[in-house]
Amino acid sequence: MKKLLALLLVVFLAFPALAVTPDVWYSTDGRSVWRESKEGRQKVDLNPMFVEGADYSLDDGFHWFEAESSVWVCDTKDQKRMPIRIPLREGERCLYAAVNRRWAIVFLSLVYNNDETLALFDMKGKKLAETPGVMGLRNGDSLFWLDGGRFLFTSSVHGTKRGLEENNWHGAAVLELFGEPGGDYSKYFEILVTPVAEPTATVDYEAGSVDTDTNECCITKYTVPTPEDWLQQEPVYEMQDIRVPFPAAG
Repeated sequence: MKKLLALLLVVFLAFPALAVTPDVWYSTDGRSVWRESKEGRQKVDLNPMFVEGADYSLDDGFHWFEAESSVWVCDTKDQKRMPIRIPLREGERCLYAAVNRRWAIVFLSLVYNNDETLALFDMKGKKLAETPGVMGLRNGDSLFWLDGGRFLFTSSVHGTKRGLEENNWHGAAVLELFGEPGGDYSKYFEILVTPVAEPTATVDYEAGSVDTDTNECCITKYTVPTPEDWLQQEPVYEMQDIRVPFPAAG
């Protein structure tokens, strides 16, 4: 009996896939995704959207798709890699996706209940962190890297409304990543958001770029005479370009 159990154990260890093969799995060539099962293969209806080489997309070898209440991120260079599947909540949608290979992190700009957030996931689709109030990621051109772990962005201050479309107040802030690039984040990963230009009732800010030679954040400042001026169909404001030193790391 012991010999029989030992033989069965050897067989089980030699063929682990037999014990863990799911009923349904997915495959990709980087451009299309298929749902596979024992009954056969069926192409998942996806609308491809290319990940451009934006400031925070350090590699353009990825495509992202939104379908079946999920965001799919596919590696077009390593076609053997399984697509990353990130489920969406009901009513949630994705504006933009990008991948930072150095940190092995997927960035998703998500909108839920009209609030835009930046969510960070590992390469297996596990959520690492999420921060509210990150604006303007639709075109992937609104994150400006100070260095390998920090970027400037336009922030949206929740709980504040102004203007005909009831937009939130806008400021500028720096997000910093903490963790081991490309490592196992399950034990240690966090983010720190530091405001560098905070809005008021009559002042808004918009992140524009960073100057790594002078270590300064380049920001546009918008000022109106009174809070009621935001309610105009086309508010008349004074626009000024300002520079703010990089905040201290950590």
